[in-house]
Amino acid sequence: MSPPLVLCIDDRLQQLEIRKAALESRGFRVEAATNGCSAIKILQDTLVDAVLLEYKEEGMDAEALAYQINQRFPDVPIILLSAYFDMPERILWLVDEYVMKSELPGGLVRVLERVTRPVKTDEALTLALSTAEPCPHKTMPSQIAVCSVCDKRVTLREDTFIDGNGTVIHTHCQVKQLLAS
Repeated sequence: MSPPLVLCIDDRLQQLEIRKAALESRGFRVEAATNGCSAIKILQDTLVDAVLLEYKEEGMDAEALAYQINQRFPDVPIILLSAYFDMPERILWLVDEYVMKSELPGGLVRVLERVTRPVKTDEALTLALSTAEPCPHKTMPSQIAVCSVCDKRVTLREDTFIDGNGTVIHTHCQVKQLLAS
C-alpha cells in the first residue's frame, strides 16, 4: 500500500515547498497547487487522499474552493490550515478538520494520519452506531472506508449507507443497485 497522497494548496510557493518537504519527510506523498484551477485539475486527474487548504490566500477564495471541492469530490477530506484563531463558521462547515499553524508540524501530521487511515468496515459500523447525534459538520470524525460497489474511497457521513453486515456503500451506488433490481 502506497503512502497517502496529500494535495497542498497555497499561493505562496515558498510556504508550499516547505510544507511539501515537511510532509514528505514524514512519509506522505505530496502534490502541490498554487491556485484553485490547478488544484481542481489535480483532483480530476489524481486519486488524492486529503486536501490541505491554506485559508488566507491572495487572489483565491479558500471558502469558494472548499465548496467546489466538496461539490465535485465529496469523499476527499479537506483540512483547513490557518494562523487565525477565530474562523468564520461557514467555512468550518465546508472542511473536515481545522489546524492552526501554531500546531505545525505535529498537529497537522496527526490529523493527516487520522483522515487518511483506511477503516475496516466493522470499525465503520461501530463508529456509525456509536454516534448518537448527527455531527453538525460535513462528516463524522473523518473516517474513510471503501465502497463495496464502486471500490472508491468513501468518507463516512450521513449519506453513506452501512448495512447490517457493516458493508459500506455510497448512497448513490445503493440507489443504482435498487433501481437495477
